[in-house]
Amino acid sequence: MLDHCRSLEDRAAAVYRRFAAEARQNPALCALWTGLARDEEAHSRSLVAVAHTLRPIDAERIRFEGWAEALGEVAAQLAAAEAIPPGAPPARKLLAALELERTELEAARRAILAAGGVRIGNGRSQADHAAHLAAEAARLSEDPDVRLAAALLRARALLATRRRVA
Repeated sequence: MLDHCRSLEDRAAAVYRRFAAEARQNPALCALWTGLARDEEAHSRSLVAVAHTLRPIDAERIRFEGWAEALGEVAAQLAAAEAIPPGAPPARKLLAALELERTELEAARRAILAAGGVRIGNGRSQADHAAHLAAEAARLSEDPDVRLAAALLRARALLATRRRVA
């Protein structure tokens, strides 16, 4: 699961890097994609770090029930984003990113880090990452589907923040 999750984080970073390269003429959009790619790269590095802390016996004892299906959904969202052609409108790319960020990839990463005893909290939090994407997507696009997906992602980020506080 650790390798699979890290691979998904790397793929997400690559998608965002490609979107950034395609948006060079739009500085705000390029900056959004670049920041998202950096966050995903940091997520991948955190999984590399936990891989070095797990002893073989630890890895054999850890089971994540139901995560195969959740990571399958992440892979499907990533495949959809990877299939977006270079000339696609920004709204299509924003919608793909919003859908990807609503998957359980971050929950899986957090579960892996916790299982490895790695403290979570370095870098931008996932709620901040998601809220930033949602706010920027809504600001940069008038597309109703993008705005709806942004609202759903903001609501999810808000719920996650409130659960941590409670």
